[in-house]
Amino acid sequence: MSLIVDLLSGVPDSKALDTRISENIYDLECYIHQHHRDLYNDIWDVDDSIVLSSQIIDDLDFSKPANTIFLTNLLDYSERFKLQSSFQVLHGIAEHNEISLGSRHHAAYLFLLTIQVREDHLEIFDKIVITLQKAFEEEEDDDVNVLVTFSNYLLNVIRNTAKIDSSIYLNILERIARYRENSSSFLDKPYISEILERRHLAPSDIELQIQRQVEHLLTVDYIQLFTGNNQLMEESTEYAGVIHGLNPSFDSIRQYAFDKFNNLADDEKQNIMISLQRGVKIIEDENSLYAYLTLYGRKHSIKLNDVLGHLSNLPSSVNLLDWACGQALASMLFTEYLDSNHLSCAIKNLLLIEPSRSSLERAALHSSFIGRCEKISTIHKDLDTLNNTDFSLKNGVPYVHLFSNILDVEAFNISHIQTLISDTFNGENWFIITSPYINDKKRNRIQMFVNWFSERYADSFEYLYERDSVGTNPTMVNRIFKVIL
Repeated sequence: MSLIVDLLSGVPDSKALDTRISENIYDLECYIHQHHRDLYNDIWDVDDSIVLSSQIIDDLDFSKPANTIFLTNLLDYSERFKLQSSFQVLHGIAEHNEISLGSRHHAAYLFLLTIQVREDHLEIFDKIVITLQKAFEEEEDDDVNVLVTFSNYLLNVIRNTAKIDSSIYLNILERIARYRENSSSFLDKPYISEILERRHLAPSDIELQIQRQVEHLLTVDYIQLFTGNNQLMEESTEYAGVIHGLNPSFDSIRQYAFDKFNNLADDEKQNIMISLQRGVKIIEDENSLYAYLTLYGRKHSIKLNDVLGHLSNLPSSVNLLDWACGQALASMLFTEYLDSNHLSCAIKNLLLIEPSRSSLERAALHSSFIGRCEKISTIHKDLDTLNNTDFSLKNGVPYVHLFSNILDVEAFNISHIQTLISDTFNGENWFIITSPYINDKKRNRIQMFVNWFSERYADSFEYLYERDSVGTNPTMVNRIFKVIL
């Protein structure tokens, strides 16, 4: 039986559903992200269960992060399988409870629920593209969900128009081709090229081709080779030589990156900006490293300085862990904050964890200029492949965990990280968390991380700072807490 059906089956009221959700939310996250073929057989049972349980779902307390994530996961499932009844019910519940949804959900709403006549598919084309481009640039962690949603729009067009008026779907394919010629967008992806290359085929063959491509997008397994190396550092490069002569600081390093990036041709800069996918893509080339610092470094600085400004009574020495560290921006800003405020806090070990080897080597180089660090180590892995044997830090020294622009990213299993930390880092632990406020789902993912520790370690948990800021530039979801594990 589907996990969703199991959660909703026989539930008498919202209180009982709330309990089931809190006990199974991490399992649901894993279930939703299963391969397409493993979910497909249950979709109509899921559709019926959601519609029949709509009032109970609507009565949930959506101030609880797990319940909001439950609702948005069901919306993702309904959009993925084009379940119009479920999507309409869930979208209505989100509106009724003033839950902020993403642009991709809005695009799905347009083609699933607003089509009245065949020509409407054509009328909403520009809105679909603009809305999904916003999702691609500002909200989504990669291009997969954006491309799947756009594919579902195309499938709707073909199924609803091809047999009666083929000019509509052919017109849309032509519009896609023109759009690709005149602007840079998610439509530039090779995936879209493959669709356009087959536009001469019969509608049924194009439909089959898109379905196969969607299946491939949702089920492809990406293999990343990790070294696990604990002594990576960029050396003997032009960049290393320049940085050694800078009297390095966060601002001087960012200024150098800014100058290098802005010396690139405009079309190259544009392509790199799009490829960064709002900064969550794993970076492997040098120009993208410069671009990241140029485009996102200042926002990192503002968010981190806000949260660091609320630190107090730090221990005299710590082990510092920078999770998904990128180029070690958080570590640099943390130590610069200590220095500028004349705080005596020695860093016994700095541990940098990052899946991009290029970023990690540069992170270690940047960190080598931090005078407070007695030892710098690296772990070249993504968060899902970490285990407790990767960590060998000085016992008896408190831990400070930096999570900068990572806990809102849905590409890894947050439950794994919670359990790993709980099992590995005994003693006093400080957590410094900062991310942009993208939407309620991503904000609540962070809050669920905090709540997991507050609920399991209630006797020692201490909340030190919380800020959710939507109207600022940059937006912020900032947290500080400490706990004894």
